[in-house]
Amino acid sequence: MELSHCQSDERTLTYEQVVKLNAILNRPVELQPPTNGSNFPSLSVTPASLVEEVRQRLDEKKVVIKSIRMNGSAASHCLCEERESENLPPISYNDVDIIFLVPDVYQQEDFNLIKDTVMKSLLKFFPKGINTEKLSTTILEEAYARKMVKIVTPENRWSLVSLGGGSDVSIELKFVAAMKRPFQFTMDSFQIALDSYFSLERCQKVSDDSVRIEPHFFPSVQAVSMYGNYDEALEHLNDRLIHTTDPAKIHGGGLLKYCYLLARGFKPANRDYMAQLEPYMCSRFFIDFQSREQQFSKVLDYAQRYSQPDQSQTFLDTLMDLVFRKARCLMESERQKTIDVICQVKMAIYYQQQFTDVFPHYGFQMSSLYSHHYPLPYNGYSSLRIPCSS
Repeated sequence: MELSHCQSDERTLTYEQVVKLNAILNRPVELQPPTNGSNFPSLSVTPASLVEEVRQRLDEKKVVIKSIRMNGSAASHCLCEERESENLPPISYNDVDIIFLVPDVYQQEDFNLIKDTVMKSLLKFFPKGINTEKLSTTILEEAYARKMVKIVTPENRWSLVSLGGGSDVSIELKFVAAMKRPFQFTMDSFQIALDSYFSLERCQKVSDDSVRIEPHFFPSVQAVSMYGNYDEALEHLNDRLIHTTDPAKIHGGGLLKYCYLLARGFKPANRDYMAQLEPYMCSRFFIDFQSREQQFSKVLDYAQRYSQPDQSQTFLDTLMDLVFRKARCLMESERQKTIDVICQVKMAIYYQQQFTDVFPHYGFQMSSLYSHHYPLPYNGYSSLRIPCSS
């Protein structure tokens, strides 16, 4: 991975960490199509089986894969220490983030080929008896892709395919040729190289004797911190401390994740230092998400990551307070419009919970109410002001 202004520092995983890694990669994830009359089946897929299928198909297409890695919250979950005696928020994960390093990919057409290959890989997991010959990649995208992103600039060349919809966990496959900033905070700066793990998995399939992961025999798996100081990043992770550098270089400024971590009980590693960075987080967020529809979509996505409604409301209150106090880049009228957007998300979360309580067996599709195809209604909450805390 081409990395600008990034150094790496790596360590070897312990047996206990490899066991956690193995459990994540082999936990089935349900890929469900939309509920609005779709005739497509739900697919039960393990991240390990999907990654191996995608790898094989890309190899057939002559796409060079330098390495396969896990990052994000799943990697943090593998590496964190278990401290049951301490009152610390758990390191859980909502996504299994997998990175394919593809250094020779330069053009948008190459990323389109990769995206089509991922979609075709899903055909392996269809139930037997279903005719898949006429299923195009476009049809598969509409049925199973939750999100797709493609960035091709002089400093960044990568694409993302997010699959999920039927469980609390989704699978996100990212294909990276170059990425200027590969992490937001030190605690999520870890990447776990999976090449040795999948080499062992392939040996299991061809060997007469099944090879299991045991204390005296398990793959040597390396983890790296893209922050550049592995020990410091791991300390922040284990102690649930928030730290970052140059938030203006992070897409979205890291603002939503910062509020997400604060609402979950994480603490700034240096409170004064992080307070100085908060205006820069706000500035970058409003540069990247200028429209109210974009802001609503991003804030709602984070709010829905909480399993309890009161947790999502705490996140939204934290975000609202921070925008009110630190969004110096906005005029007061524009800042108030953003606060109104957050209030609309609060109402949407509330109504979603009410609907689920009354109709527990029916899926509440928030996207059907607030879609980029329709203008977001502006209900001006001009009388609402958030107390300014010092």
